[in-house]
Amino acid sequence: MLNFIRSLINIEKKRIPTKKLQIENKKIKKIAVVIHIFYSDLVESIFLDLNNISLPADILVTYSHGCETQINKCKHILNNNLTLISKEVPNKGRDIAPWLLNFSELYLNYDLICKIHSKKSLHNGEMAGWKEHLYSSLIGSQEQVAHIIDTFDNNKNLGIAYPSYFKPLKPFIMWGRTNKKLAKPILNKLGIKTPHENNEFAAGSMFWYRPEAISPLFDLTWSLEDFPNEQGQLNSTIMHAIERIIVIIAKHEGYQFIQVEPKHLMH
Repeated sequence: MLNFIRSLINIEKKRIPTKKLQIENKKIKKIAVVIHIFYSDLVESIFLDLNNISLPADILVTYSHGCETQINKCKHILNNNLTLISKEVPNKGRDIAPWLLNFSELYLNYDLICKIHSKKSLHNGEMAGWKEHLYSSLIGSQEQVAHIIDTFDNNKNLGIAYPSYFKPLKPFIMWGRTNKKLAKPILNKLGIKTPHENNEFAAGSMFWYRPEAISPLFDLTWSLEDFPNEQGQLNSTIMHAIERIIVIIAKHEGYQFIQVEPKHLMH
């Protein structure tokens, strides 16, 4: 019982906003966070981090079967400026298929979107800490979120801000295996030449973005059949290919990108 009370106290402490963004003169006023939840035990920590967003925001959640109970249990954690909308989706296509197939008709209504998902790298002990690196870079503090939003607000040509590369991951920042082959037909449909090398992408597929910067990706017709059944694949799927072409699409549309760290922006 004592631990439960302590937990509630900690939650309330984290819910108290420390600083509100001044939005009167901002161009960016409508924000959404698109989240896919597969690991229900991460819901509470993700929702707590979302409270670092001081502007009004829609929280668009897709989740795999079995996660609804934890989402409902934790939704009270969210501050009043955050509006939760959630739906169950099939466990197929990791975080990419839910992002492409659900809520996509709403994306252009927002000035800025943050895409995240519940992440665990269970296959490799060296990747412990990657999840924390991603979350802290994107939603880790009110100051960090405010800095990212201000950066977009001050640069109309900025299309994507994604976390800097987690150190153990750096040797793998490339097309990798058959991802280039899988990406080429998608880029062909968009009239984009497939680059020979690719060392600029949002590894982990979490980032802030202007919806119009990558809108061509959503103009394509997608279906659940485009994605493989879940078999614990570590690479070489259409999900990994799409992860690697998001920045390519934004650049083709004339937008810039930056990498972010918890306290720094890297051009």
